[in-house]
Amino acid sequence: MEPILPLIKLNKKPQRLSAWLTDPFLCLFIILIAAGYIISSIQTGSWAANLIYIAAVTIDSLVVLFLVRTQAPASVAVPKPGLECAIMAGWYVAFMIGLTLTKAAGIFADEFSKWLWFIILPLVILFAIRGRGSDIKTLFRSVGFRRQGIGKAILTGLIAYAVMIPAVLFTMPYSQLQKLGIIFRSPVKALVLLPVAFLFSLITAAGTKEIFFRGILQQRIARALRSELRACLIAAFLFGIYHLPYAYFLSDWPTHGNFTWAFSSVLVEQMMAGLILGILWLRTRNIAAPILFHALVDTIAIMTMLPAMLHIR
Repeated sequence: MEPILPLIKLNKKPQRLSAWLTDPFLCLFIILIAAGYIISSIQTGSWAANLIYIAAVTIDSLVVLFLVRTQAPASVAVPKPGLECAIMAGWYVAFMIGLTLTKAAGIFADEFSKWLWFIILPLVILFAIRGRGSDIKTLFRSVGFRRQGIGKAILTGLIAYAVMIPAVLFTMPYSQLQKLGIIFRSPVKALVLLPVAFLFSLITAAGTKEIFFRGILQQRIARALRSELRACLIAAFLFGIYHLPYAYFLSDWPTHGNFTWAFSSVLVEQMMAGLILGILWLRTRNIAAPILFHALVDTIAIMTMLPAMLHIR
């Protein structure tokens, strides 16, 4: 029986990895990461922690690239890639303006409202663009809702999470690690909070953001530019910038009120996270992979917040 995740065989055709290394978009991406790393580390003194996080995401991305077979399921046709890409990019800009003007508060920032902004309205717009004869099933498949390869997608997401989790724990703030330790001292409390935190992450940030940034934006950018790599990098950058208003305006973010620190921080943390999420998407063409990875990573942080939210001692 053929293994689910066969290793890539080295042959005369280096696939597209060698071409990726010389792509100007990748060079610019690396420059942004380097600048973000230097500036953020100067602000915090966390040179080692930031470097470990960047290295972990890079290694995780390479693991997914080399471990998963290069032949992902065929991409579902996007009948009007240029138009759909332009309109969804405009939708992103409009949302970001609203999020910034409201200082990352209210209806634009509420996690449950993201179902409206990131899933319902974009899909309605895309369906309207396609006009008569459009098929809702095809539209849903084009954003990664497909049975084909779902087992491979779930396994890939789990492997990526297993590689990443040590770095996530290492770079967590000490206060969160303390809370996590207190939770796991009580097995019953941990068993209750773990699935609740995972489900909360799944139906909020992980589900909504991945459907929009990977299934909708990255898919259409890739078809419009005819480049999976550039689409992955652009979507990762947009994903990082999405967090900038939160990092600057919200008082519970350490970067509150410091634009330079906020900007460099989202480049190092969120944009790098967007990289591995984008690679999970392009290797599986199934939204289950990035959603699962995103939900599992967020579960740890959410677990530390749930006791206070639910008044659990």
